[in-house]
Amino acid sequence: PGGILDKHEMLEAVARSSPWKGFELLDPRFLRLGPNCQAVIYVAMGTREGAPTYRAEVSSTYVKQDGTWRLVLHQQTPVE
Repeated sequence: PGGILDKHEMLEAVARSSPWKGFELLDPRFLRLGPNCQAVIYVAMGTREGAPTYRAEVSSTYVKQDGTWRLVLHQQTPVE
């Protein structure tokens, strides 16, 4: 959280992060944006070793290309 990342920056951030000890996706909703575009909206809760529980409101948008769903936009807003 706290910035806009391109693909390379996002992969670096994931590589530096501690692994999730556990997570849960709550209240998932699916929003069809077009024949080959879908958004998934949900609340994510996760825990990492030695850290407080992380909770965020999340939306992930996927586009279907060549029969495969690909993530094209991911946004999360931490909730305290």
